[in-house]
Amino acid sequence: MKTVKILTTVIILGIFSQVYAQQESSLLGKWKMKVQGEDGSAIYEFRKEKGKVIGYSIQLIDENGTVTQDNSNVLTKIKFDGKRGKATYSFEWEGERYTIKCILSQKKKGIINVEYSYYGMKFFETWTKIVKE
Repeated sequence: MKTVKILTTVIILGIFSQVYAQQESSLLGKWKMKVQGEDGSAIYEFRKEKGKVIGYSIQLIDENGTVTQDNSNVLTKIKFDGKRGKATYSFEWEGERYTIKCILSQKKKGIINVEYSYYGMKFFETWTKIVKE
């Protein structure tokens, strides 16, 4: 009886892991980020590496439209069920690297909201999927 319970638990965990992996794969591709109330933006790309989805910053666009190429790892430890999730968000500011927890939410297909708090201030970013035509 104990073996059946263990086997059932292993099967259920395997199913949940597969579901999360499929939902996280829906993030794959390029996304344009805009911070609410600020000029400038960035292009992020979700890639699958070693079975995990990782988010990279690939372009930074300042308020004057100047584009800087980048390849910084910004989102790791992503858990996403297709509607809500969480991740670890890393970024560099004035020469220092910061790592914070963030919340991902998707109410409409192709749009993700990324929310995080930094030194007591809340930030809200909207990421829109870039679709090739």
